[in-house]
Amino acid sequence: MFRKLLISSFLACTSIGVAQEFVSDSLLVKFKDGTEVPAAAANLTFGARVNKFISGAELSVLKLPAGRTVPQALTYYRGLDCVQYAEPNYKFKLHHTPNDPQFGQQYQFIQAKFPEAWDLWKGSTNTVVAVIDTGCDLTHPDLQSKLVSGFDFSDNDSDTSDGDGHGTHCCGNVGAATNNAIGVAGGAYNCKVMPLKIFPNATSDVIIAAWRWGADNGAKVFSMSFGRGGGPSQAEQDALNYAKGKGVVHVVSAGNNNSSTLGYPQLYSGVLVVGATNSQDQKAGFSNWGPGVHVAAGGDNQLSTMIGGYTRMGGTSMSCPVVAGLAGLMVSRGPNLTPDQIIARIKSTCDPVGNWVVHGRINAFKAMQQVAPPVTNTYNALTVTRYYGGAMLGGIAQVQSSDNSYAMINSAPSTVGAMAGAYTTYRMTGDRSKMLSLSVSVEARGAANSTGMLYLWNWTTLKYEYVAAFGVKLTDATTNVLVNNATKYMDSSGNVKAILRAHVPKRFGSSPFPFAIDMTRLSGTFRQ
Repeated sequence: MFRKLLISSFLACTSIGVAQEFVSDSLLVKFKDGTEVPAAAANLTFGARVNKFISGAELSVLKLPAGRTVPQALTYYRGLDCVQYAEPNYKFKLHHTPNDPQFGQQYQFIQAKFPEAWDLWKGSTNTVVAVIDTGCDLTHPDLQSKLVSGFDFSDNDSDTSDGDGHGTHCCGNVGAATNNAIGVAGGAYNCKVMPLKIFPNATSDVIIAAWRWGADNGAKVFSMSFGRGGGPSQAEQDALNYAKGKGVVHVVSAGNNNSSTLGYPQLYSGVLVVGATNSQDQKAGFSNWGPGVHVAAGGDNQLSTMIGGYTRMGGTSMSCPVVAGLAGLMVSRGPNLTPDQIIARIKSTCDPVGNWVVHGRINAFKAMQQVAPPVTNTYNALTVTRYYGGAMLGGIAQVQSSDNSYAMINSAPSTVGAMAGAYTTYRMTGDRSKMLSLSVSVEARGAANSTGMLYLWNWTTLKYEYVAAFGVKLTDATTNVLVNNATKYMDSSGNVKAILRAHVPKRFGSSPFPFAIDMTRLSGTFRQ
């Protein structure tokens, strides 16, 4: 049975190859218990000093001396008996964050993991979310480009201009132009917004007409931040059923009475009822609650568009279009999913925020993974040849599967110790513009004190660059190395060139050892 060693990190990225980078003069080292004296001696010998000590983790953050590289430090510290492990001090990058200057204030999207969801899918301009409300500021610079024609059912004309502001705020939450370097972002990103005006004269007939018209004119999600008391209406339910039958997902606000008593359309079948959380991810004080409130989203003191500008507003009216924006993303990615299936996925991927809401606060990233899970493709090595060492036994057939059939290179002395290595080539195919990550897998064995190293050919500088170290001991170990900035390691045809090297430092002697490669391949993770 093979011992599996995984070198990896959480990865969500905005484009191809966004993975970890490391600080060039820093190293994380965990020394074994009771080795303070040899640890201090090791640092002195290498010239490193402890820049920080993380108590509890018992982790030393070392400052490397000038002229020493992280790969050199890794080789040195990993070869010491007093070291439990040594790792680069990785830099983490933010997930996709649009350049809208006020996006950082829109907790409703950050809280619900919309940036991570946008890494997977940014919506389609062919998908329309209807905001059934007071209309919209049709000339707003953050909305104008996102609007499709709607209708004013309150006054029975085509002018959907907003004289109140409520609808404009909701439209911004659904679909403010995102990543346009102005204002705020909208949850549905690339999806379009259809303003359907029903106020100030919002009666059943007006609303029924709006529901049917929206469904007949291409809307696939309804954002409905309104409600009423009284009893059920079969006509209203029939109109909702009609729209649902045309593929419309119904999202409705729960109400702002801090009560478990709901009205309509909240109590109709087939709707998704949304409560409100605050910026601390707790129930907003005003939000309705109870078994009829299915999910929640940020809706307290929430920033979005307003007539002529931007403002903060609060209410489940504001949380409803956040969820409607998520539904738009999901519909645009999974157009064959039914409204019930979209709603079920939103419910099943919520994060818990208390028993006041049935399923929890939405998690856009988890929901989008249910609709558009990343796909991983693997690519076998095309060639393997000797890079350094003695005679090589075996070849490409031996490294294309994990089968205990090895390509073996006998080590040879070098200025840094005993070393053996192989050149390998791979070819990535498919739409690389959709690639989220790239990794190189290696299954190999070497000597007791050996360290594996991966180098990749940079097609810009025309040099091999060190990428990562990997485990190579007396028994097989499998390593998956995530590759940062992968584009520079591919040519226009997707060709990737690598060096796989095993090295025993000089202080351990230069006894020969076989570097045995059982398997190596590329793995690429793609958006669907």
